[in-house]
Amino acid sequence: MCRASTRPARYDAVGQDYYSREDAETLCLPMIESAEALADVEAILALPTVDGLFVGPSDLSLSRGRGAYAKTEADFADLRRIAAAAKAAGKPWIMPAWSQAERDLSRTLGSAWQVTVDEYGALWTGIEAGLRA
Repeated sequence: MCRASTRPARYDAVGQDYYSREDAETLCLPMIESAEALADVEAILALPTVDGLFVGPSDLSLSRGRGAYAKTEADFADLRRIAAAAKAAGKPWIMPAWSQAERDLSRTLGSAWQVTVDEYGALWTGIEAGLRA
């Protein structure tokens, strides 16, 4: 799966080696964030172009009719299903793990990576701390 443009190369002219290198170095990690994707998670992982998965727990909870993601047992059951499917396929998965409970679950389930902070969250936390000071 090649990147569709030369934006990463700053729109410079590139040769075939650019696309071959990008193809070899770029992972395809679809996000499992809907009830439909969860139902098809094994089929998604079976695709040869898919290298692993990224979990979208907030959208997944909404799409499963539970409302806002609240780290409930039902939410965690979905995460366990995704983790088991990835393990069976021999492919990694990524967990957004903002809380300690999510980090612990992610470790227990064997996620390859945890996202524990993002730019927006880091800025928000820093600004709040500055305002409190």
